[in-house]
Amino acid sequence: MRFSRNFCFLLYEDSLKSDFVSILSDFGEKAFVVYHDRDFNPDGTQKKPHYHVMVMCKNAREESVIDNLVKSCGGANGRFQAVNSKRAYARYLCHLDNPEKRRYEPEEIISLCGADYLSMALTKTDKAKSKMDRLREILKFCQENKICYYCDLVDFCFESRQDWVPLLVGSYGRVIRNYIQSVDFSLHRKGAR
Repeated sequence: MRFSRNFCFLLYEDSLKSDFVSILSDFGEKAFVVYHDRDFNPDGTQKKPHYHVMVMCKNAREESVIDNLVKSCGGANGRFQAVNSKRAYARYLCHLDNPEKRRYEPEEIISLCGADYLSMALTKTDKAKSKMDRLREILKFCQENKICYYCDLVDFCFESRQDWVPLLVGSYGRVIRNYIQSVDFSLHRKGAR
C-alpha cells in the first residue's frame, strides 16, 4: 500500500464532472483549483483548456482513496502526482516563477476547505511588492479623484475597495494620511496664486 499527503491532477472540460468542486469540498481537505485557458505549446499552438487541482491532506491518504477522488472528479486518465513542495506547486498554478508562460492572477484560484492561496504561494518579497502596488494604486486614486480628506477615502474603501482597508488601518495609514494632507495643501496653495 502506498500513501500520499499532497497531490495534484488535471481535469479537462470534456471529461470533468460538472460538480467536481463540490466533490473536492466534500472530500474535506484543503485544495486549490485554477482554470488554465490561456496556455500555449512551444510551437505556439494553444493548449487544450484544463483545470489544475492541488489537494493538501492533513494526514497521508491511501493512493486508492486518492485514485477514487480523481476518478470521481473526472480526472484526466485518472492520473495524479504526488506534490513534494506545496509552495512550489502553488506558485506554478499561477506561473509565478515561469515568465515564459501566461501568468494567472491569484484571484483566479478557487480555494477550498480553508486553504489560503496567498499565504501558501507568496513569498515575503511578493507580499511586500503587492502591498507597495496597492499603496501606489491608492495614492494615484487620491490624486486623480482629488481626495482631500482621509475620511472620504475610508468611506470609499469600505463601500468599493475593501482590499485597500488593511493598508489604511495598518502601517501605511500614516503615509496615506500625510499624502492626502500634502495634496490638499498643494491644491489650496495653487488656488491662492
